[in-house]
Amino acid sequence: MNSADNVRNALFFNILKYAWGLCLDKNINTCLMVDEAHVLLSGSNALGAEFLAQVQRRARKYNTGTIIITQQPSDFAAPSVIIHGKAIFDNASYYLVMGLKKQAVDDLSRLIDLNENEKESIKRYSQGEALFVCGNRRMRINVIVTPEELESFGSGGGL
Repeated sequence: MNSADNVRNALFFNILKYAWGLCLDKNINTCLMVDEAHVLLSGSNALGAEFLAQVQRRARKYNTGTIIITQQPSDFAAPSVIIHGKAIFDNASYYLVMGLKKQAVDDLSRLIDLNENEKESIKRYSQGEALFVCGNRRMRINVIVTPEELESFGSGGGL
């Protein structure tokens, strides 16, 4: 993570390209998950954004589901990558939007349709609250975890 942007981007791209290659057998249902996707797009990495958009467009053809996770939707709305960012979001079947700050909500609304009520709610969500979008259905949900599930994340947020 401390490498120069071009080195880090090349490493992420190679790993992602390898993982995508594992998903190309139409006879096997697969899921490609990209966590911390904002890191791949940092510095307005148009090549990384274009690759993610192509994966998102083609995944169903290969019986592949995709999960793209970011804490910073703003990176998908940067002027140099917004065309690809919109393609990534437009080709998603579901969105789970948890609490965001004002600027992130404004940027997200450039990528997906959010009404004014949803924008204001997202800014005020507490831990566990989210907007779940499935097609044209939208619902506010509350994720409740058991103590055992919460403990499995550890004190640092990971395992």
